[in-house]
Amino acid sequence: MIFSLSKSNSMSSALSQHSIYYACVTIMSFLVAFENLAIVSSYDEIKALVSLLELFCDFLLFIVYITKVRDLKGAAIFIALVSLCLASAWYSKSFMAIKGLLLVVGAANEDYASILKSESKAIFLVMIIGLCCQLLGIPSSAFRRGGLSLGFSHPNQAAMFSVVTILALYVSNDLRGISQKYDWFYWLFGIGCIFATGSRTALFAVALSVALSAIIKSKRLFENKPISVILLLLPFFLLLFSLVSAYALFDSTVVQKIDHALSNRLWLNWFALDTFDIRAFGQEVSLHVAGVHNTLRNTWNITTTVDCTYVAALLSYGVFGIIFWLMGYVLAFRRAWDDRKASIVAALVIFSLYAFTESQLTDVLINFGLFCTFTNFNDNRLLAKGNSSSAKTATDFVERLDA
Repeated sequence: MIFSLSKSNSMSSALSQHSIYYACVTIMSFLVAFENLAIVSSYDEIKALVSLLELFCDFLLFIVYITKVRDLKGAAIFIALVSLCLASAWYSKSFMAIKGLLLVVGAANEDYASILKSESKAIFLVMIIGLCCQLLGIPSSAFRRGGLSLGFSHPNQAAMFSVVTILALYVSNDLRGISQKYDWFYWLFGIGCIFATGSRTALFAVALSVALSAIIKSKRLFENKPISVILLLLPFFLLLFSLVSAYALFDSTVVQKIDHALSNRLWLNWFALDTFDIRAFGQEVSLHVAGVHNTLRNTWNITTTVDCTYVAALLSYGVFGIIFWLMGYVLAFRRAWDDRKASIVAALVIFSLYAFTESQLTDVLINFGLFCTFTNFNDNRLLAKGNSSSAKTATDFVERLDA
């Protein structure tokens, strides 16, 4: 009887942990898209409320982790990482690193496909809200740079969240072995939104992710060691190229041609790196600077931004922040590659490329492949055959954490 009660309490506790985690992921996924709507950015009160809700979810995720931890070594590592994240938050005035850490470690033993399903549906709801705002002219329904913003502050943001909605659903269905045709409406809606924004990059991201996933499966690239190394090091190469191309911009005609093809993005990187210092733990900085003269193109009175996650993260979150993000990619990639999850590998690779042209890919809720490190794929076949060292490591980690 005592054993039965103990087992019942344990199951109830585990169910509670899972429910809280999924609730947090759903709410935070909704908020990360919602705060990018133009109507939200127009009201400081709404932005403050969104920030408070995000902090509350961070607190709940911390509680979820505390209820799972049973290993002192793991707890010590977690405390050390949290301390570094707090240092980053102090200097950058952003909780992005802590948020990412809590989401990743809190996902231990959670079903990855279910996480992505919840995230996709939450962001889809925001896309519907944004579309309604666009149709009602709230705050405006003007075309920007040849495309509709669909209620967001910029068409590129609407396109990016459309990509996240589609690919999160694609990976979730692929892991479950469910045909994509059952979610045809979401695909049609998402692709339609991308066309409306006029974002070719977003359209390429979806097409290349699906194509790369199919190629990895059909060509059996999991057995190809050089390919795995190249894909693993891809974001490191892109970070290096972001820096080298920015500093070589005025001395190389080749780099200038690349800058022209990338719609001035390399010059924006150069301006940000020339204007702001690179620090260990980042800084509170606005990367939007008005009244700037672009000496390369001789255009006056422009407002700059940074459309590159690698440069934006380096300046905002510092050397620690960029290393923390890249190490998260390495862990997630190794887990997905060793477990032969082609769709996750494709999403990680495509988002690392996408990060070169967009600045928000440090967010785990957008770059959702980073979730997978300690999650449950509900695939015991590989573990039984002993084919996945990373999966074994992750499972051992989960067993130490789980109640």
